[in-house]
Amino acid sequence: MDLLKKFGDRKHRFRDPIYGFIELNDSELKIIDTPIFQRLRRVHQLALTKYVYPSAEHSRFTHSMGVMQVATEIFLNIYRNSDHGLLSKKTGDLTGDIANRLQILRFATLLHDIGHLPFSHAAEKLILDHKASHEQLGQHIIKNYSPIKQAIEEKGIDPKIVAMLLGDKPLADYFILKNIVSGQLDADRADYLLRDSYTCGVKYGEYDYKRYIQSFFLKENKNGQPQLCIEEKNIYLVEAFLMARYHYNLQVPYHRTRSGYDIALRKYIEHLKGKDRFPEFVKFDQNNNIDSLDFDQFELFDDYSIFEMVKTDYKKDGNIWAKMLMRQEHLLPIFDHIKTIGGDNFHQYKKIIKDLKDKDLIEEQDFFRFTKTLTVSKLLQKREDGSDDSSPLSLIVNDRSEPENILDYSNILSQLGKPIEIFRIYTLKEHKETALDLSKKAFTFFSALKDA
Repeated sequence: MDLLKKFGDRKHRFRDPIYGFIELNDSELKIIDTPIFQRLRRVHQLALTKYVYPSAEHSRFTHSMGVMQVATEIFLNIYRNSDHGLLSKKTGDLTGDIANRLQILRFATLLHDIGHLPFSHAAEKLILDHKASHEQLGQHIIKNYSPIKQAIEEKGIDPKIVAMLLGDKPLADYFILKNIVSGQLDADRADYLLRDSYTCGVKYGEYDYKRYIQSFFLKENKNGQPQLCIEEKNIYLVEAFLMARYHYNLQVPYHRTRSGYDIALRKYIEHLKGKDRFPEFVKFDQNNNIDSLDFDQFELFDDYSIFEMVKTDYKKDGNIWAKMLMRQEHLLPIFDHIKTIGGDNFHQYKKIIKDLKDKDLIEEQDFFRFTKTLTVSKLLQKREDGSDDSSPLSLIVNDRSEPENILDYSNILSQLGKPIEIFRIYTLKEHKETALDLSKKAFTFFSALKDA
C-alpha cells in the first residue's frame, strides 16, 4: 500500500529549483491559498542579505514549501528503514496511523514559519518587545485562524497537535516528529542551507542531500524510547552537513556587510517604535502570553509595509537609517574578529571601544557594536558534568544494538561544538578617519606589548 495515498491525492504540483516538484493535497493547498500564508511571499527569507548577495530575493513562502518536502522525504525514508511500530502507536491500523503522523508532520512543517514578522529574525525581538517569538505567533495562528484551522480539521487532525510541534515541549509520543520539524539536523536547516546557497550563488551551505535524507532510522534506546540514529559509516554526512552550516552562518546571515545593515534596520525600527507607527496587531495578557492577534492587520504586515515607511522617511526628512535601508548609505566596519579563527583580538576590540569613547564618540549614535555567539549545533554539546546530552541523534556502531553518542566517534564534530564568537565595530562614515586611525593604533599598541 502506498503510504502517501492514505492522506489524500497530491494532485497539485509546484515547480521548485531545489527538488524539481513539490506536491500537495487539497487541504495543504487551502492553507497555502489563505491570505496569511500568501503574506509569506512578502517576507524575505534572508532579510537584507540581498544587499550582499543581490539574488537573495527568495521568501519564507518558498522555504516553507521546501521544508515540507524535505520532512516528507526524511519521514518516508525512516518508514522504509525502521520498525514501523517505533513511528507510531501500535494500533490495528498501523499504516493508517503512520499516514496520520505524516500528515501532521506536513502541516507542521508547512506552517512552521507562519508567524514570522517582517525581515524575519533580524527584527522579531524588537517588534515584539521580547514578549513572544514567531513560533508562539505561529501556534496562535494555527489554533485560532479559521481558514487554516478548518483545513487541518478536515483531515481529522487536531490543530493543537500541529501547533504543539512548533513549541519546545511536545508530548513524548511526538518527539520524533518534533526533531524532524526543528531538531539539530532538521528539515528546516536542510532546506535553507540548500535554498539560501542556491539563491545567493555560493557553495557554503551545500551538502549531499540525497544521501542525507536516506541515512536516518529509528532504534530503541535504553529507556525503551525511539531514538533517531545513523550508521557509523554515514557519520561523514553529519560532519559535512554541520560543516556546511558553519561556513554558511559566517558567510551568509552573519556576513560583515549584512551585520551592518542589521544595525541600521534595528535603529530604524527603534525610530518607528518611538513614533508609535507600528500597527497594534498583537495583544498580550498580564503574563505576556498572546491574548489576541488581529489577523486582518497581520495579513498586511510584511517587508513591504516597513519599506513604505522607509521610503516616506527617506524623502521626507532624510532619516539616516532610512537612507541606509534604501542602500544609499552604509555603516563603516572598522573592526571584525571571529574568535575561532586565529589568535584572540578581544583586547584590541575593548581598546578601540575605549578610544572611541575617549574621542567623545557616543555609542549607539556615532559608533555601534555587533556581537554574536553562535553554536553550530546543540547536538555537539555535552553536559557540564560530562555525561551525554539527550541528543536527538545517536550512532549505531557496526551491529551493536544500543545507540551510542555520536561525539565519541568524530573529532570534527567535537571541534565544531565550540561556540563561535563574533565581535564587530561600525561607525558612521563621517567618523571614518578617526575610527580607522584608532583601529590601527590599537593593533600597533598590542603588537608593541607582545614584543616588549
